[in-house]
Amino acid sequence: MGRGPGRAGTIPREAGFSRLCVAACAVLIAGGLAACAPVPTPTQPAAADRVARALLHGQPTPAGCRTDRDCVPVGAAGTGLCTLGTCFGLLTVDAAPARAALAHRLRRASATVRAAALPALVAALTSWEGSGSARMGAILGLGALLAADPALVSPCGPACTALHAEAAAVDPRRAVAARLALGRAGDARVTSDLVADARLGTELLRADAIDALAGLVGGSGAAAVDAQAALIAALADPSTVVQEAAVRGLAPLVARSAAIQAALRAARERQPHRVGYAIDRAFAAAAAPAR
Repeated sequence: MGRGPGRAGTIPREAGFSRLCVAACAVLIAGGLAACAPVPTPTQPAAADRVARALLHGQPTPAGCRTDRDCVPVGAAGTGLCTLGTCFGLLTVDAAPARAALAHRLRRASATVRAAALPALVAALTSWEGSGSARMGAILGLGALLAADPALVSPCGPACTALHAEAAAVDPRRAVAARLALGRAGDARVTSDLVADARLGTELLRADAIDALAGLVGGSGAAAVDAQAALIAALADPSTVVQEAAVRGLAPLVARSAAIQAALRAARERQPHRVGYAIDRAFAAAAAPAR
């Protein structure tokens, strides 16, 4: 039995299908035109700029932070620093250990992040409006950039120039921090000042100066000779902290210097325990086959 005509007020199936196809085509065409039209996008800084800004200034955390992972800029790789529920940066945090941690992260950041951070650090150090805490953070940050890229030291670029100016600052804390940063980056022009710090400073300053001079012992010329002599003299320092810093600095040269070997053996006789263990490790590392 054949099918009769559709009921009054209804649309035949074939006509309904055709209209559906027409509607679908219209939607597709409209979508294609919309896709071709320019879509305005909000202006956003590059990922490197976001990471650099977070490392230097921190970032707002409306809900607060619990760990450093909460301080990672959205869409970027890198870690900020969470302290007391706030994401701080190198130029905004006051605690010295926190500044050191952020400087270390800046040193390990990508070249693009370091390049993005450099102008802001130079500005923070040279501006008259910066606080003492921000200047100390800028010194550590610029030192991290120099240590990560020796090309910034020779020739002496903006970061190096700013640190040399700060090494002559009236504030002794900033002057010491600047020359320590330059020494760790291998800048030989601060050798004489660091040698004096290693001989006359407090225990902590002597250890820091020896650590900075270690960045110069592998070079050539008078600066390397003076740095080596200061490290060898520090093996007889009354502080074991300073002695251990000297052992760490001399360790890379043990295999190629008989004078350093003799000085370390003599120190080993004087300090058979804690420092002696560090000396034993230095000799073991020198004797190990190269990988």
